Amino acid sequence: MSATTAAATWLSLHRSTALADARLRARPLPDFSLSRVRVGADIATPAVAPSVPSSAIVTSSARFNVPNAITLSGYGATIAWLAGGPWWLAVYGLVADEIDGEVARATGQTSQYGSLFDWAVDLSLTALILAKLGAPWLLLVVTPVQVYLRERGWTPSCGSARAFLTLIALAKGAK
Repeated sequence: MSATTAAATWLSLHRSTALADARLRARPLPDFSLSRVRVGADIATPAVAPSVPSSAIVTSSARFNVPNAITLSGYGATIAWLAGGPWWLAVYGLVADEIDGEVARATGQTSQYGSLFDWAVDLSLTALILAKLGAPWLLLVVTPVQVYLRERGWTPSCGSARAFLTLIALAKGAK
C-alpha cells in the first residue's frame, strides 16, 4: 500500500469516525442486545420502540473499564498475530471482540466511547487483515458498507467483517 493510499484511507476512516462520534454524542445509546436496532430519536420514542426500556440505555463516562480493556487486549492480540504471532492470538482477538459488548451490558458499563472504540478497532483490524490477505482494495467496499450500517444503527447479532476475514486468513494458513 502506497503512502498516498494509506493516507487517503486514514483520512476516510478519520472523517467517518468523527462523523459517527458526533452523531453518537447527539443521540441516546441504543440497546445493542437486540439483533437490529435503530440509533436516533426513534429508539427513545415509546410508540416506535416500546420494548426498549429506558433502563437499557445506559451511559458511562469512564473510558477505562473492563469492557474497554477486553477490547484493547483483543486488539493487541490480533496485532501480534498479524505481526507473525501464533494462530491462537487471532482466535483470542475474535473472542475478545465477541464478549466485550456482552460484558459492558452485563456490568452496566456501556458507553458511547466504548461503542465507538470497539468499532474503530474493528475497522482498523479489518484494513490490516485485508492487507495481509493481499486485497486492500476491498476496503473501498467494506469500509463504506460498515459506515453505512453503523450510521443506521444496525449491528450484527454476532461476528463482524473482521471476524469473517480473520477466519479466511486462518483458513488460508496465514500465520
